[in-house]
Order: sequence, then C-alpha cells, then structure tokens
Amino acid sequence: MRKKINIIFFILLMSLFFVIGCNNPPSPTPSPTPEIPNEVYEARDWGITKANLEGVRVPMDAVWSVENITPEGWVGYTTYRFTYIDAEGTWTIEVGYPIVLEPIYEVKIFLNGQNIWEGNIQISFD
Repeated sequence: MRKKINIIFFILLMSLFFVIGCNNPPSPTPSPTPEIPNEVYEARDWGITKANLEGVRVPMDAVWSVENITPEGWVGYTTYRFTYIDAEGTWTIEVGYPIVLEPIYEVKIFLNGQNIWEGNIQISFD
C-alpha cells in the first residue's frame, strides 16, 4: 500500500512540474512611450523655415530622429533633440519649453555641435 501511495505522490509531483514547466513566464509589460506634443514638431519646423529664410541652410526634407533629453527628475521644463546626419555632418535641433499653458518654445540649431541659429516661438494650443 505504501508503495502505491509513493507512486501516486510521485506521479502528482511530476505532473505539477510538467504543468508549471509548460507555462511561459510572464513577459514584462513595456511602459508606454510618452507621445511628443505636436507643438514640438511645429516649433522644430518653424525653426528650420525661419533659419533658411535668414540664410542659414538647414535641411528641409530630412527625416529626423527624436529623443527626449530632459534630465531625469527635472520638472517644469522639457527638451527634445532632433538629429539628422548628411554629407555636411550632424545636424541637431533642440526644442525646449517650460511646462505652462501656451509656452514659448526655444529652438536651437547646431551643425557638428556648433550653434548656428536660435529663436523663440509661442504656439497656441488648438
């Protein structure tokens, strides 16, 4: 009788390991990437247009990569960096703004790390 109980216990234990082993571990839930406000893109495009009108040639049809460069823990001001690389070098546009209603966006354009243009624009929310 004891041998039967041991066999049944062994079978149940192996079944438990089999069931647990067949389940995939839960995958981590990715945290959502915050959406970049449209006004940031508008400020970038305004800066490109304004710089070109003032004689500073900035690529108009570039595909820019973007990243939030606001230091962690920093509150009250946000900065995004747009980057594009072409034959002239690395173009960088930084758009920064205070977190207030209808902020003034500060736009700085760099070529190979050298500031070549900057300006400010206020964009009203729609």
